[in-house]
Amino acid sequence: MTARPNLSAIDHEALARRIDRQWDAEIVPQLVEYVRLPAKSPHFDPDWEKNGHIEAAIQQARRWVEAQGVKGLGLEIVRIAGRTPVLFFDIPATRGASDERPVLFYGHLDKQPEMTGWREGLGPWIPVFEDGKLYGRGGADDGYAVFAALAAVMALDAEGIARPRCVGLIETCEESGSYDLPAYLDLLAPRMGEVALVVALDSGAGNYEQLWVTTSLRGLVNGTLEVSILDEGVHSGDAGGIVPSSFRIARQVLDRIDDSRTGVVKPAAFNCDIPADRLAQAQQAAAILGDSVWKRFPWAACCDDHGTASLFAEPVTKDPTELVLNRTWRAALAVTGADGLPPTGSAGNVQRPFTKLKLSLRIPPLVDGPAAGAHLKGTLEADPPYNARVVFEGDSAATGWNAPPAAPWLSAALDAASMANFGKPAAYMGEGGTIPFMGMLGVKFPNAQMLVTGVLGPKSNARPQRVPARALCQARHRRHRDGGGRRALREVLAAIALGAIAPGAFAAPTAEALEACVQRFPGDRAAERKACFESMLAPAPLAPARPAEPAARTMPTTDLGLDRGASASQFRRLWGDAKERSAWHAGEYHGNYFLPAFRAKNPSLVAVRAGEGATPVLLPSERQATEAKFQFSFKGHLWPKDDRGRHDLWFGYTQVSHWQLWNGDASRPFRESSYEPELIYTYEPPRLDWAGWRVGHFGLSLNHNSNGQGGELSRSWNRAIAFVRAEKGSTLVTLRAWTRLRENGIDDNPDIEDYYGRADLQVSRVFANGMQLTATGRHTLRTGARNRGAIQLDLSAPLCRDSWPAWICVDSARAYVQGYHGYAESLIDYNHKDSYLGIGLSIGESR
Repeated sequence: MTARPNLSAIDHEALARRIDRQWDAEIVPQLVEYVRLPAKSPHFDPDWEKNGHIEAAIQQARRWVEAQGVKGLGLEIVRIAGRTPVLFFDIPATRGASDERPVLFYGHLDKQPEMTGWREGLGPWIPVFEDGKLYGRGGADDGYAVFAALAAVMALDAEGIARPRCVGLIETCEESGSYDLPAYLDLLAPRMGEVALVVALDSGAGNYEQLWVTTSLRGLVNGTLEVSILDEGVHSGDAGGIVPSSFRIARQVLDRIDDSRTGVVKPAAFNCDIPADRLAQAQQAAAILGDSVWKRFPWAACCDDHGTASLFAEPVTKDPTELVLNRTWRAALAVTGADGLPPTGSAGNVQRPFTKLKLSLRIPPLVDGPAAGAHLKGTLEADPPYNARVVFEGDSAATGWNAPPAAPWLSAALDAASMANFGKPAAYMGEGGTIPFMGMLGVKFPNAQMLVTGVLGPKSNARPQRVPARALCQARHRRHRDGGGRRALREVLAAIALGAIAPGAFAAPTAEALEACVQRFPGDRAAERKACFESMLAPAPLAPARPAEPAARTMPTTDLGLDRGASASQFRRLWGDAKERSAWHAGEYHGNYFLPAFRAKNPSLVAVRAGEGATPVLLPSERQATEAKFQFSFKGHLWPKDDRGRHDLWFGYTQVSHWQLWNGDASRPFRESSYEPELIYTYEPPRLDWAGWRVGHFGLSLNHNSNGQGGELSRSWNRAIAFVRAEKGSTLVTLRAWTRLRENGIDDNPDIEDYYGRADLQVSRVFANGMQLTATGRHTLRTGARNRGAIQLDLSAPLCRDSWPAWICVDSARAYVQGYHGYAESLIDYNHKDSYLGIGLSIGESR
């Protein structure tokens, strides 16, 4: 039996939970904001520099990385004149590991263009949650890369697991063929040194049941074929039978490339022998994926109801192994566009003068791209039928990539990490797409191991009703078949962290031992040779479970209960878009908490009602200073004014109750409950920064606040409240000012503004250990006898720890302490000054 590295000494569950919490609390909101940015690659946006969308994307990533406070982090946006920028980070090794041979993380932030076919009300730049998935352009291809890389590194550091130096290169030209990347590699490679491992987060997964490793990528030749037979169009009744159709001529020359009946690309120049190890991996992948290899595509059906329709169209074959090989190691020709063909609604009886077709020829990984491009041009243009003018203009020719043989320590570590996090071994498969940067990285770092992986999985390139969106990530992904699974991406990150970034957990065999395996299993016996390599691997001494010295910043150990549809910035965690912008969505507002012990230093002399409609029966002397207090607060997203999501309308509701819970002699009455509904308008400016602070929201709300009482106990008023929010790192500041809206009739509390105040300032900060401190100061904005105010401090901290059993932990529940001094702690006591202290539990956070 093949021996596998022992991960038991590493608490991979704690590692995974840590990544899980950061993913929900920080990275999903970052991706929501990233989806909004139309950061199209320069090939699709020639004015990219002027439009500023790529700049906005790279600045967003820079801010987040900078805010993490990773110890020793070096971070910069590197620019070469006339080229798209790159984000470069450099993090030193920990716990005695080497800085000499770093791990290089690669990703990109530029995007493919919009495409068409979106469902009504949706679009590529509108983040939408549906069926537990986040949809929008670019998040999985691959805006998540920089966030995922840092999450894996930070989790290792927080768990005290030794790792080597880690560097990151995030480009913004990948979707245009990475033509700017070589210049940056020349510039930055000396600073990186001799890279030991490249981790490229820009690929796919066959399923979400195990870690998938991309072993190869096809090359690509594309260009335009134009066939001309006339100088101008003529009537088909006159020319038909005399002038050959330009379309038929185009089909004839294309038949030289692929068989129109089978799709097989015929010339030997576009094909290669499939290596034995890749053939074995294709068979493994086919066995895992089965019919899903072809059933995942949006096939045309026999009727409009896709829920009940039977398939009408079929694949070229239903053999999964052949389909995997067709997709990864065989050439394929596609016509992706056409000119010279009028729309069917305006097509007359005219013999067209020309046909122009956009061609995309995928070639196997081992076929030279430029040579294939030259051969394609020569084959298409040679001996044109009817002496027509046939011209092929190539746009690009990229050679594919075949991964170098995986070192035994890497293949075994990935397998073990996949087992630890998924319960299944790693799977290997080529990808049919073309990623030029892998060849560039391979040339620049010829001695480096390569790990290419990603989250583009089943149905990630299409939406229901033929909507070409991309599934970015799972907010709550499917569970494993054993019922114990968590989100797939969390597990991918944990597997990468354990298997790739922390290879020091595994001891490498000697050169003599490796050579013995080669001699024993030569040639095409790759699977047996790999098993031999793995059998010699033994666990290396592991680092202590916790760091000897505290890092500059460790991961928060709790999920703050943030709105999953929120954006990346602090102020938009609770004020981002709804999961579906056109639908009602409720989320947190001012926070929810229960304080079973809330004590007043000098209780007021206001009596308490015993029940609805009753007269006051609880005398001041009978009121207990210690009572319970709880708050329930939510908001609902009512209406977005535009697709960019800058204008929004909300409904908010907050209820605060003071309950004489411990006063059994008075039958434990509710001393007061206040109710605060409001209608809220918010506006998010495109960009407004000053001295490191970013202004996030301006807003206006119409607010009603009352306690539902009558007579002397009645308290009620209406306000118009203006507010602005700004953030810097993990600190959020909210400034509010209001004016009272006077009512006709009896005023229960005409002087309330001179006690409750006319403005407040709130400063909230989330600390590295997961604690949150919020300070709120309120004032009347008057002097002399009306110079009054209050201050409230709220401190919450994670309840759960990674060592606690999962069944007693609720991630969003937090220990909570509230202190208050001043006027108007409650409506019933608005003109009474006192000091209060409460302790209890909160759910989530408040803003």
